[in-house]
Amino acid sequence: MKKKICTGLYVLSLGVAYHFPVLMVKPLPKVNFVPVPVYYYKPVIHTPWWKLPRTGVAKINEEISLQKDLHCIKYYESRGEYSIDTGNGYYGAYQFDPVTWDYVVNKIGFSQYANGNANLAPRVVQNKAALYLHKIRGWSPWPVSSVKCHLNS
Repeated sequence: MKKKICTGLYVLSLGVAYHFPVLMVKPLPKVNFVPVPVYYYKPVIHTPWWKLPRTGVAKINEEISLQKDLHCIKYYESRGEYSIDTGNGYYGAYQFDPVTWDYVVNKIGFSQYANGNANLAPRVVQNKAALYLHKIRGWSPWPVSSVKCHLNS
C-alpha cells in the first residue's frame, strides 16, 4: 500500500526554502463522547480554630495540665497520701465524702469500691474518680485547695 505524500510544509529560513513533506494518514474515527456528570459539592464552611475539637498536641497538653492541677489538689488535701483517713468524714487522697465517692465510683465502673471509704481504693481508682468528678463539677468539690492552686471554678 502506497502512502500518499501531500505538498507538505515550506519553511523559509536564512534565505533557504526547506520542504517538509507530510504523510497522509487515515483520519481518526469519530468517537461519541458521553458527558460526565457534574457533582455539586456543598460549600466549605470554615470553622474558626478555637471551635475545632481538641486533638493531638493541644489535647495532650490539656490532659497534662489537668493532671498537674489534680496533683496540686491532692497535695493540699492529703499531702499525696492515698490511704489517709483524717477523721473528719473525708477519705483518700482527694478527701472524698462517702456519698460522693459511692456515686462517682459507680459511674466510672468501679462499683466494688463503693463502700464509702475512698482510702481503701487503689491509686488508679482514686485518680479516675477525681478526674470524673472534675469533669462533672469542676473545681467546686475542692474550694480551698483550688484557690491555693490558683485554679478557676
